Amino acid sequence: MAVGLPFGAFGLQVEQFGGLFTGAELTVSPGSVVEVLEAARANGMRVTISLAGLSKSNYQNPDETFSRGSWEARLDRFVGVDFSEFVADGTVLGNLLIDDLGDQHWGGVPISNAELDDMARYSKR
Repeated sequence: MAVGLPFGAFGLQVEQFGGLFTGAELTVSPGSVVEVLEAARANGMRVTISLAGLSKSNYQNPDETFSRGSWEARLDRFVGVDFSEFVADGTVLGNLLIDDLGDQHWGGVPISNAELDDMARYSKR
C-alpha cells in the first residue's frame, strides 16, 4: 500500500495515473468504476471518488434547491459494485459526497451539516 500524502488533481484520466501523480479525485460511472480503480491500484494511486458526480444539475430541483432523491438515485447506480477490496487496500480513500454546501449554490437553501451526515450514512450503506 502507498504511504504519504497523495498528490494529484480532479478528473485525471487513466493515462495520467502514476508517475508524478499518486492521488486524484475521480468521478466514476457504474460501468467503468472497477476498471478505473484497478488501474489506480496498479499505478499506486490513492483516490477519492465521486459517485454522485460533481455536476450539481444531476441532483438539483427545477428551483435550483438540492434534490436529495436525485442525489440518492445517483448513488444507487453503484449498489451492485463491491468497493471493499479497494477500500481495504487504501486505493479508495473516500467518496466525495457533494461540493459547495452554501445557500448560493442551492437556490438559497444551504445543505445542513445534519443532512450531510445523513448523506454520509446513506453513502456507506
